[in-house]
Amino acid sequence: MLTDAAYALAVLRESDFVDSSRVGVAGASFGGELAVTLAALQEDVAAIYFSGFGGHAGSYQFAAGGRDDQPHYCHIIPGVKALMRREDMILLLAPRPALGTRGEREGTPSDEFIRTAQGAWDVFDARDEFSYAVVPGGGHEFFSEEATKFFKQNLGDPDDAS
Repeated sequence: MLTDAAYALAVLRESDFVDSSRVGVAGASFGGELAVTLAALQEDVAAIYFSGFGGHAGSYQFAAGGRDDQPHYCHIIPGVKALMRREDMILLLAPRPALGTRGEREGTPSDEFIRTAQGAWDVFDARDEFSYAVVPGGGHEFFSEEATKFFKQNLGDPDDAS
């Protein structure tokens, strides 16, 4: 799937209707992980929005266990749970603009996760380029209003002729 997403992004960039310097990626849940991973591997992605992914720091639980010990196998890079901390992929996005969201019913991000992620942007003196918000009343979903506002702010408004 990551290869397919990278190919789709390459095709999009070649379109006459796309300013390839202003391309962002977005996704929710597994798609959020896909967006973060793709952007981590392709530094020319200008802005990243992810929902329902991230928010916790530290080692993955059950990383060394067998199939029965793990809640699901929806991660993009095989074995990533045994090799990386949960926030590592997100840290690779700095200093580019990035917004993570979770729905209120999904729970709030951990303080450790926010501190660790913010620290990556601090290294680049780009603290304002990263945020993680909890959407009131929301669940495990894609928040289109938040994503649209984020991309308009960071990539420009396509409806704005200036």
